[in-house]
Amino acid sequence: MIRKSEGIVLKTRKFRETSLIATILLRTAGRRDFIVKGIRTSKPSGKLAIFQPMSIVDVVYYDKPNRDLLLLTEAHPAVILKTAQSHPGKLALAIPALELYDISVKEEEINIPLYEFLRNFLLTLDSSDDKWIHHFLHFAVHLTTLLGFQPHDDAGREGKPVYFDLNSGTIYDSAKGNDSHRLILDLLRCDSAECRNLIFTNEAKKAAILHLLDYYRLHVEAFRAPGSIAVFGEVFA
Repeated sequence: MIRKSEGIVLKTRKFRETSLIATILLRTAGRRDFIVKGIRTSKPSGKLAIFQPMSIVDVVYYDKPNRDLLLLTEAHPAVILKTAQSHPGKLALAIPALELYDISVKEEEINIPLYEFLRNFLLTLDSSDDKWIHHFLHFAVHLTTLLGFQPHDDAGREGKPVYFDLNSGTIYDSAKGNDSHRLILDLLRCDSAECRNLIFTNEAKKAAILHLLDYYRLHVEAFRAPGSIAVFGEVFA
């Protein structure tokens, strides 16, 4: 059966001499692997750019039950990202975000809230002129909500020291807390627009990322830290 959907390219790999296998998150069908035939040729073609990771595309494909690899017949840009796929700073954030999503989201079924969450992050990053790290941190914190292990906010008033207990998944008032735990709580309490107003140190940012990766490790089976985090650290050190 021929189907159509918008999708987000998560990753690709070479297949045989001229083809690609593209993992695409479809809005109406979840994560799917597609074979794209004849896309890698000796002649330059703009078609290959369509399958760059984080591209938002409209696709047409043959859907066959119980098939792990589907045939993609058409693909066109649905939304053209202006800077997210070319600006080094934005790339250093978008690729780890895609990897974090790909590693953490195990299900292949339709999940429109998850799809829209990733799509909105890419569009927000693409349109932002600064404070990109704020959007990445907000993404990493709020992805836990959609995956079912959001930290429990048991803290009191603003500005008070808090502690993030990774094992219980609870953030509560405590003198043994630190700035990175407060940053995670502040991110949890704000939306994607408000996160731009947060002020934090480089040390708090780095520690918060490590805490979050440890938290994911506790809740996601066979979790591994995104390999691109190393590049991320160099760019935003």
